[in-house]
Amino acid sequence: MDRNQREAANSVDRMLLENVLAILIHEVGNGAISLQGATDIYQSIARDLRIPVAPEELSAVGNQFQAAEKSYLALGR
Repeated sequence: MDRNQREAANSVDRMLLENVLAILIHEVGNGAISLQGATDIYQSIARDLRIPVAPEELSAVGNQFQAAEKSYLALGR
């Protein structure tokens, strides 16, 4: 695979991971999945896509999940 193809594949994989993140945030915000479950799924998919997730990025993802959970709990569901 040449460099351009590799970069395109990496870009598509990164977009896929971003979409997964959006779905997981929505699911946490609806109470359908726990913070730990969402984090585990995110990390597993990133690993399957061979996308390294830096600790800072994982922390930011966790913060997004926590904010979604707080919104869910604030609605009293």
